[in-house]
Amino acid sequence: MGKSFKNTAALFKYIQKQINETLEDDVAKEVKQVEHDAVEKVVYDSYTPNVYDRRRDDGGLSDINNMKNNKVAEGVLIISNETKAHPTKTNASGKVYKSKNKGKKLTPIIVEGGADNYDFPRNRAYIESRDFIQETKDMLEQDGKHWTALKIGLLKRGIKID
Repeated sequence: MGKSFKNTAALFKYIQKQINETLEDDVAKEVKQVEHDAVEKVVYDSYTPNVYDRRRDDGGLSDINNMKNNKVAEGVLIISNETKAHPTKTNASGKVYKSKNKGKKLTPIIVEGGADNYDFPRNRAYIESRDFIQETKDMLEQDGKHWTALKIGLLKRGIKID
């Protein structure tokens, strides 16, 4: 037999709890994977650097471990990429020096672009905006993987949505 509730308020509270858990678990996992793919496509595929090595999935922008869940309201979840800029850079001659972006979040630097944001401002490929956040949104809108994850996650919790 299924769950029973004393009133509609208790039912709604239960459903909201299940939605929040599903968002923080199943949906967040799927959105992070889509963001990973968007970073690969928009950021990493745009050029190959010749003066530094990318960290990629090892502490870099595409590392899912750097993507954090932030519940901002009931039924609302924001995934933020908390990757920090690498503290050092190596120039073309092999000299290592401190990055002017040391400790700063990498997302706004990459998304906004602009010569003022980069250690190597003369390379046009480095300074152009690479908006992986918008690409993530577009990919989700196109394939609906977040909705599928929500439905599957709720089903695992005993709530079927057609």
